[in-house]
Amino acid sequence: VDLKRKLLKVDQALNRDDTKALAFLCKDILKCDINLVESPIDLFQRLEEKDVLSEDQPYLLADLLRVIEHFQLLRELDLNTVEFSNFKCLLLSYRKLLYELSKDIGQKELKNIKFILTKDLKRSALELNVHTPTGPSECSTEE
Repeated sequence: VDLKRKLLKVDQALNRDDTKALAFLCKDILKCDINLVESPIDLFQRLEEKDVLSEDQPYLLADLLRVIEHFQLLRELDLNTVEFSNFKCLLLSYRKLLYELSKDIGQKELKNIKFILTKDLKRSALELNVHTPTGPSECSTEE
């Protein structure tokens, strides 16, 4: 199956929270405001424009699906065997860590964190109703 068909299948399989998670994980690659990413296809087009996702380079897609734990989709798309030996990891480790942490933070813990950071965060950030587990959300094509 060619990459475009795989990307279409991923688009159909993922929900809104998954899309937000993917956009969050790719924020450093896209270097833009990720709030405007509306669908996985939208994200994939932006990644193709940055030349980090292609038929010859499916590594990022495989890595993204692994991080958000869509293992069944990895197997269906035959991406679970993608060889990573010569692959430069594009997803930053700290993004992966933040995503993993966000999955484990409930609303009560989030309120406690906001309380502790009252003096360090902007008032608008404290008022945001952050939805976990997708992590912080913030992509236009502008850089």
